[in-house]
Amino acid sequence: WVALERAFMEHGFEYAIFVEEDLIFSPDFLSLFRSTAWLLGSDASLWCVSSWNDVGFKLAFSDQCRLFRTSYFPGLGFLLP
Repeated sequence: WVALERAFMEHGFEYAIFVEEDLIFSPDFLSLFRSTAWLLGSDASLWCVSSWNDVGFKLAFSDQCRLFRTSYFPGLGFLLP
């Protein structure tokens, strides 16, 4: 909770990215958040954007630009408003 308090209350950031310490970033990690942050401001029912995809392997997907909406918190690497 300390990281959340520091990011939003102490530093006053509008958005913050939180990651697990052992997460290995894909080349498009930051661009995903840059291109989807607007969704958090336009849809009050969303509370984060996550970079984690349980089936994010080459053989398991057909559209690299597709986003999934879930009802669970996937964690690992996520953007909060």
